[in-house]
Amino acid sequence: MVANISMDEIINSEMVAKELKVISANLNNMTKEYNEAEFKCHKLRQFRQEYMDRYNDEMKQYVDEEGHRGFKSFFARLDVVIYEQQEIIDSLRRQLAIQRQLWQECKQKELSVEFLAELPETLALA
Repeated sequence: MVANISMDEIINSEMVAKELKVISANLNNMTKEYNEAEFKCHKLRQFRQEYMDRYNDEMKQYVDEEGHRGFKSFFARLDVVIYEQQEIIDSLRRQLAIQRQLWQECKQKELSVEFLAELPETLALA
C-alpha cells in the first residue's frame, strides 16, 4: 500500500513537472512574440513621426496638390498598418495573460504535490 502511494506521488510529481515545463516554454515564447510585436509597433510609430516631420518640412516650401495627396494616402495606409499591429499586440497581451494564469495554476499544483509528498514525513515526525 505504501509503495503504491509513493508510486502515485512520483507519477503525479512527474506529470506536474512536465506540464510546468511545457507551460513555461509557452509562456516564454508568448512573451518573446509579444515583445517583438510591441517593438514593431514602436518602430512603425517612430517611422510615422519621422515621415510626418518630413511632410511638415516640405509643406513649408509648399508641396503641389499631387504631392499632398501622396502624403495623405501614405499616412492613411501607414495608420492602417499601425492599427493592425496594435490589434496584434492586444491579442498577444490577452494570450500572454492566459499563459501566465496557466503557469501560475501549474506552479500552484506543483507546490501542492510537493506539500502532499512531504506530509507523511511531517506527520511521522510529530
